[in-house]
Amino acid sequence: MIRPDVVPDASVLRRLIEFPDIMELLPLVWGRIRLSSAVAAELGSQPGRLRSRWKNYMRGSRGFVVPCPDVDELVFGELEGDSRVHAGERHVIAQAAKTGSDVLMDDNDAIHAARELAGRLQLEVFRTGRLLVELKARGALETVRPHLEALRDRHGMFLSPGAFLEILELAKES
Repeated sequence: MIRPDVVPDASVLRRLIEFPDIMELLPLVWGRIRLSSAVAAELGSQPGRLRSRWKNYMRGSRGFVVPCPDVDELVFGELEGDSRVHAGERHVIAQAAKTGSDVLMDDNDAIHAARELAGRLQLEVFRTGRLLVELKARGALETVRPHLEALRDRHGMFLSPGAFLEILELAKES
């Protein structure tokens, strides 16, 4: 079953764009990517290779990536005073709340804030590790470990040793 749409944070997309094979699999999990103007601007201003890869992905996405201008103003206002959540993450969470979409982000503090609201707002919060496990469960990935190692070792995704092992256990690769 394909989940509803997803509103991703820019940091997740910056890392995932380095993995075209993973990006191509996202439609197996979500109906669409709802992209905020702030995230689009941030991705469009990345250095050479990242910007080029993002533009290539957008050209081939055939409507899978759509603009997301709508923000739940109450949620945005509630998060405004939360020092754990920067402006871009506030937009992501508030846009997901407004559109009934999932959230995709990796920042620990912002995830804690999103999860505090999740039950009340019926938000589902994904991290990149959970996305990889989901893709494996759907038969799209044979293994999670090499992708997780590359994200951690070459693309700056912080994972504690415990979190790394937890993801592998969820993927039944421990």
